[in-house]
Amino acid sequence: MKIRNSARALLINSKQEVLLFKFSFEEIKDSINADLIEFWVTPGGGLKEGESFEQALNRELREEVGLILRSTPEWVWVRNVVLEWKGEKFLSHERYFLVYEDHCDKENNCMTEKEIRTLKDMNWWSLQALLNSSEDFRPPNIGQEIQKIIYGDNQNFPIEVD
Repeated sequence: MKIRNSARALLINSKQEVLLFKFSFEEIKDSINADLIEFWVTPGGGLKEGESFEQALNRELREEVGLILRSTPEWVWVRNVVLEWKGEKFLSHERYFLVYEDHCDKENNCMTEKEIRTLKDMNWWSLQALLNSSEDFRPPNIGQEIQKIIYGDNQNFPIEVD
C-alpha cells in the first residue's frame, strides 16, 4: 500500500484557540465515513520529495497562513489512517506539531488553486466550541486531545491519535 507522509500543525493562539480549515474532499474517501466529503482539518499537507516533516511543515504554514517558523516545534501526535483516492487505498501517515502563534495571515495566503477551490471555511476554534460541536473533524477526537495539551496532561510525546 502506498504511504503519503504529511506534516500538520496544531496552531494554537494565546486564547487557547486552534486554527482549523474546512475542506471538501470530493475525490478522497475517508475510512471513518466514506460518504463524508467535508470536514475540518489542521493546517498542513504532504511532504515533497526530499523534504523532512519539519521542512514540509514550514512550507505548508507559509503557504496556508503566511507563518514562518523560527524554531522547530514539538512533534506531539502521529496518526495513521487508510484513505482511498480514485479507487486506490493508501496510508496517510500524519505527524502533528505543536505551534503557538497569535499572528498568522488567514487572508493573504499562498494556497494552491486546488486548496483554494476546495477550502470551505477557516476558523479559530475554542476548546469548548470543539468539544460541543456537531461538525466533523479529523482526527475525530481532536477536541479531547487538544484539551489534554492545553491542560498540561503529562504525556510522553509523540502519542498516537485516532
